[in-house]
Amino acid sequence: MLKELFNFTLDILFPKHCAGCRKEGVLFCENCKDAIRTMPPACFACEKRSPDGAVCRDCKPKTAIRRFLAPLSFHDATARELIHAYKYHGAKEVAEMLGAYVVGSLRTYNIVAPPDSILIPIPLHPKRLRERGFNQAELIANVIGEKLGLAVHTAILSRNVYRKHQTTMRRREERVKNAEGVYKVKEPPPADSTLILVDDVATTGATLEEAAKVLKAAGAKQVWAFVAAR
Repeated sequence: MLKELFNFTLDILFPKHCAGCRKEGVLFCENCKDAIRTMPPACFACEKRSPDGAVCRDCKPKTAIRRFLAPLSFHDATARELIHAYKYHGAKEVAEMLGAYVVGSLRTYNIVAPPDSILIPIPLHPKRLRERGFNQAELIANVIGEKLGLAVHTAILSRNVYRKHQTTMRRREERVKNAEGVYKVKEPPPADSTLILVDDVATTGATLEEAAKVLKAAGAKQVWAFVAAR
């Protein structure tokens, strides 16, 4: 009852608007949902088309990630506004939509995760988690896990180093340096499991790459990555 009253009050004080057309009352209207374009799978490193999201042969030495999927383009204004509403304004219900886009793309391109796969949301530093109130990657991972029947583990990877937002840096070199050394493995990952990193957005991919390197160094068999947008 209190939660419903709180949400009602928020809707009165801060009415929702569609991320695409600004229609009041919803975060994403059906017309804009139907109009948004999705992207086919591509190599994580070079971004060339990859039918099943696998990293191409020439790029394998360059990355610890072996398969990648990002159905939405962060350059699309509607997708960007939707994710901003989710990430910075507490619109947690958007997690269901973003997770559904990932699952829909996996099914469209017939990408099937091994049954023993483990979803690992990119962790936030405890300070950032307190500021935001939730981990956007974890909520998306929960949606994907529920729809695909995969486990979500938050105890394997942690972030203990607090640094400024990646979004404040435009150059890839800055983002790579900012991501170095921020993740640590708390619990050794199962040796025979495929670990799938989950996040809302990958721009340069520096965050995912750093997390994948840490997991591989800890003995992970292979690391994939699913994000809502790139």
